[in-house]
Amino acid sequence: MARIFLALIAVMVQYGFGSGCASAQAEPALIVSPEDWLVQEDVTIRVVGAVPGGQVVIEAQFTDASGQVWSSRGVYHANEHGEVDTASGVSIAGTYQGIEPRGLIWSVLPSEPSDLPLTASSWVFEADMPRAPSRPANDAFAVRYVARIQTNSRSDDRTTSAVEQTLRISSPNLVRREINERGVRGVLYTPKGDGPFPTVVVLSGSEGGTPENAARRYASFGYAAFAVPYFNAEGLADELSMIPLEHFADALGVARSFYGQERVALDGASRGAEAALLVAATYPELVSAVVAYSPSNVVWSGCCSEEALGKPAFTLDGQGISAAERYQSPRAVDSIVTSTDSPPSMRALFLAGMLEAQAEIPVEKIDAPILLISGDADLLWPSSIAAARIHQRLKANNFEYEVINRTYAGAGHSPASGYPFWALLSSGSSAAHPLDGLPIPLDGDPSSNAHASIDGFREVIAFLNRHVGTQVSP
Repeated sequence: MARIFLALIAVMVQYGFGSGCASAQAEPALIVSPEDWLVQEDVTIRVVGAVPGGQVVIEAQFTDASGQVWSSRGVYHANEHGEVDTASGVSIAGTYQGIEPRGLIWSVLPSEPSDLPLTASSWVFEADMPRAPSRPANDAFAVRYVARIQTNSRSDDRTTSAVEQTLRISSPNLVRREINERGVRGVLYTPKGDGPFPTVVVLSGSEGGTPENAARRYASFGYAAFAVPYFNAEGLADELSMIPLEHFADALGVARSFYGQERVALDGASRGAEAALLVAATYPELVSAVVAYSPSNVVWSGCCSEEALGKPAFTLDGQGISAAERYQSPRAVDSIVTSTDSPPSMRALFLAGMLEAQAEIPVEKIDAPILLISGDADLLWPSSIAAARIHQRLKANNFEYEVINRTYAGAGHSPASGYPFWALLSSGSSAAHPLDGLPIPLDGDPSSNAHASIDGFREVIAFLNRHVGTQVSP
């Protein structure tokens, strides 16, 4: 009988029956993993040891390359186990609200923690404030997290726990090489090692220049990424105007020579997506896959001055390629379209041309799988409509390769960018265009932009892994 009684006691202790038999509460602690975090990968931010139902406040803080302090805050209630996990716990106040695993990162504001508002909606943005953190040369931020943890239901006292983390936008283990071959200049990023690596050529949008940030992200996941300028760079046109498609063919040829590959992938964003689709349709034998962010289904005229607008953006064999007409109504102006019932937008300039399929890109000539990524809150042009039109045209022509048309609800013009900071890059405001300084609308909901940025990039890597190469996943 004594043995049966002891066995029952053991079972009660094991399963926590009875008020005196519950397992001991964990020591209050903030847990952040990994310590060295590539932001496209998963992250864990947890608190243990709080009183069940008690309040937990977590703040994140770092200093950017310009010396500006950025910080964020989430306010939570611990669950019945005395734990908070940002992947499942709701922030009820602070710089973000809701369930957001990366909320403490994408919601950072240019402020000391002591000056943060109760909620993001009460933040007052001053015109001279930065829109986003200035990136260090090594793409790494030293983030300090601090948690204030309630540990007694009859006390307002808090236990403080702090953790530091290195947040990286791209891998530190990359090799950068400047390329100048056959009249093509660019920058090649690869992982360390001899390769061969699957290769992707990366094109910029209307800002021109060399898209090194995008190339670094690809190289961080096993790709040789060749960032190729086609205007606004040494030896090239100042603007997106009269750009020979032969320049892209030459760039693809150089990229193919790196590892003796027959074809390589082609990536572009916005006007670069327009170029990528057009080039892949013109030189299908050179392209193994196409990734088009915020694409256009038609060809447009030049950008971004009055002179450039009057000329074709692209040429072939010396002849300008016909462009769709922009809608020049009194409200559809070149800078920002405003009204009393909607945020600043440029969509009205482009919608008619996209719907009427003027100068439509013959995407059915592409001899490779295609990934289209867009946001339905894109205020620069209606890229989700353009992507749908591209997809419809491919279906109508019985396109034989995989086509993915991924549209992110609430996201703006920069889906799949892999960029982590979005609080101040949202609808209702504008920023200067990097080339001509004219205001362009910022778009999308911050939370939706943050989700699309990371999830979209994962979609890109999975797509390229299937079709051109490596198996490194974010």
